[in-house]
Amino acid sequence: MMSNKFDSINDELLSRYIDEELDDDELHEVEQLLEENEDLRKELDMLRQTVDWMGKLSKVEAPDDFALQVRQRVRKVRVKRRIEEQQPGLLHSHWLMLVGIFISILIIVFMMAYYIQLQSSEQASKKKDKTQRSRVVPARKVDKKGAVKKTSSPASTDKNPQKNPTQTAPPKR
Repeated sequence: MMSNKFDSINDELLSRYIDEELDDDELHEVEQLLEENEDLRKELDMLRQTVDWMGKLSKVEAPDDFALQVRQRVRKVRVKRRIEEQQPGLLHSHWLMLVGIFISILIIVFMMAYYIQLQSSEQASKKKDKTQRSRVVPARKVDKKGAVKKTSSPASTDKNPQKNPTQTAPPKR
């Protein structure tokens, strides 16, 4: 039955006991519980030590505008929390920006590589066309009247037509 009374005593009641702020009924009840329960006496001793330590601390004077500074900081924290709640992605915008820059650089590098590849293939194609044109010999020439004449190849320029088997004899009339 006494342990139930002990459970009902809290630190606030013991603190009021130390500060001598209890009425007569509460004072009598706490003193009776303290006589019966050793754990409660230990807890009371610890609270008294805490009060003594707090009394030994040096007192520091707060600046005149201390309350104003505290209110401003509290206001800043509240505003920051509201912004974070409204825009949770705002914290990740720094990383998003870095990823965007990285992707942009990759796209530029690939475009430059493609452009260089395209230029080199065009130059190779022009070089190939140039070499092919220099080797081509026209097969026929057209005179002013529209008649087609055979062009002379290096083999047909021989003076002796019999030695050249590729030439055919003109038709007889």
